[in-house]
Parts: sequence; structure tokens; C-alpha cells
Amino acid sequence: MIALLALLVSAVAGDVVVDAKVPARVAVGGEVVGDVYRPAVLRVAQPEGVTAVVVTIGGKPYRVEVQVPAIGQTRVLVGPNGITVEDPAAERVAEDAGPLAVTVRVAGSVPLMLQLPGVRHVVRPGREVAFGLPVGDHAVTVRSSDGGIVYARGVLQVRAGGEGLIQLVEGGMPETSGEGLAFVVSGR
Repeated sequence: MIALLALLVSAVAGDVVVDAKVPARVAVGGEVVGDVYRPAVLRVAQPEGVTAVVVTIGGKPYRVEVQVPAIGQTRVLVGPNGITVEDPAAERVAEDAGPLAVTVRVAGSVPLMLQLPGVRHVVRPGREVAFGLPVGDHAVTVRSSDGGIVYARGVLQVRAGGEGLIQLVEGGMPETSGEGLAFVVSGR
């Protein structure tokens, strides 16, 4: 009977995926699921609904509530500049599809601009921008939303198809998640 109940719970479970770029302690649903000492991805099955995720970075806990889908995943990106959570209710701006589906979101409360060759995306907190990028290197600049301040300049390296995530923060370098996506700083 207990095995049947466990099977039913796992059948209606989604995943909470925590992509930690910095050392952190991660608790999901009130249980510590891991301590990461270097970049790592933790995947935890959770029942559908709202669950708490607590990420402790350098002794400071960050608590967020995430919506776990019945099927699929909710991604939490943990970086030196803070954490962001995938919000199923967030407004998304979809663009043309490419070999790598990229989602951009902002950690913090200030809108920022991501500039790629020929296109500028102003990303506001609570809103995700999604677009496709072909394999290759793409010059990228992170600016204030009015374009007046440059926070980061570099190359976005796209190496494989699938999905990628970029987290922006005011005054900081972009953080990336996904096997085929990396940001390399440029001194120019």
C-alpha cells in the first residue's frame, strides 16, 4: 500500500531544478537536499503546487516560493548576484525560434537592457524575454534600461541546441545556465 502511494505521488510530481553557480546550501520543501561547494545542478522531485526553496549563500538565507508543475520543471538560478525563480505567470515576450532557446530574466528590481547585434531587449523584473540564438559567438552588452550605463560587455557563446537561461543584475556580469550557453567577458 505504501509503495502504491509513493508511486502515485511520484506520478504527479514535477521537478525543482536548482542551478547553483556559487557554494550554497539548498533546502526544498523544508528538507535540506544538498550542499554545493562548486557549480552544480540539483534536481528534486516535488508534488504539484507551491513549495518553499531556501538557498543559503555565505550564511545568508534566501527564501522563495515556487510553483511546481504536475509535469515539467521550475528552474531556480543561484549566482553571486542573487537568485531568480521561473514564474509561470510572468509575461513572456517570444521571438523567432533558433537552435538554442534562450530565456532572460532580471535579479533585482531594476529593468535592464540586453543588447545583441541588431536587437535590444529591455527586461523588467517579473518578466521573461525568450528568443532563439543560432550556434556561434554573439557580441552582447548589458546596459541600464535607458542605454546610458554599460554594466558588462562580452561574448555569448552558443554551443548546442536546447535551452539556456541568462540572469541579469544591475552592475554585475550576466550569469548563464544551460549546457550550450556561456558568457565570456570582453575588455573592449
